[in-house]
Amino acid sequence: MPKSAARSFVKIDRSSRTPLYVQLHDSLERAIRRGELMPGAKLPTEHELIKELGVSRIVVRQAYDALVHDGLIVRERGRGTFVRATNYGVFMGKLFSYREELAISGQNPATRVLAFERVLTPAELTMDPLLANTAFVDPADPSCWHLERIRRINEQAYVHQDTFLPASDLPGLDEYDFARDSLYHVLAQRYGKRPTHSHRELFAENASEHIAELLGAEPGSALLVLLNHTYDMGNELVEVTYERYAGNSVSFEFDVDEEGLRRSV
Repeated sequence: MPKSAARSFVKIDRSSRTPLYVQLHDSLERAIRRGELMPGAKLPTEHELIKELGVSRIVVRQAYDALVHDGLIVRERGRGTFVRATNYGVFMGKLFSYREELAISGQNPATRVLAFERVLTPAELTMDPLLANTAFVDPADPSCWHLERIRRINEQAYVHQDTFLPASDLPGLDEYDFARDSLYHVLAQRYGKRPTHSHRELFAENASEHIAELLGAEPGSALLVLLNHTYDMGNELVEVTYERYAGNSVSFEFDVDEEGLRRSV
């Protein structure tokens, strides 16, 4: 956060009976929940807030302690204090549209379509064993739909998505505007292919210049990639999507039960 930026988020009223640390806490909480302070954003140091707001160290420390307790920020030794990355792990075992996921998280999403075209099916897909004997590998029509999107929260890029769909199974898909229309809704309502379950794989890769620019990250920096193979109620593959997140904007947390632990040893 640039110098003096805290004043755009923090409202301190010294005539109020509300303790200063509560005012500071509430101001930062509102900024985080509204998306003005994005996941992964670095917060001012205690010294910076003391100097800028004219408050004591105990005021800042109490406010930050409360935000940590609320699960909104994290302290990292030697690096600073950051808005807590969104926990995507709560969605790993569930299948929602992007809008539904962010609505559950209390966020307002927006989508920008970067490309939507019919392309030759990429080699990485034709060699994917999960695509064998599916419409993606059709000798009579070796093409697929490619939908590239950037998802935003309050004008801030959050995730880059590359989605591939079998063109032979989905004629006329390019009639839709997927900056506005829900892909899952269209698949279900027009084509009778309601997504019901997904196989997901999580891995890391370095950001290309293209993706880095779109996500506001540094070229070569670490990205978290979530690869989705999504199926309909007939167990037919309906989409393959690569979701790329800047490494500091999202986290994945899981709970493992006793049965899961027994299977892992």
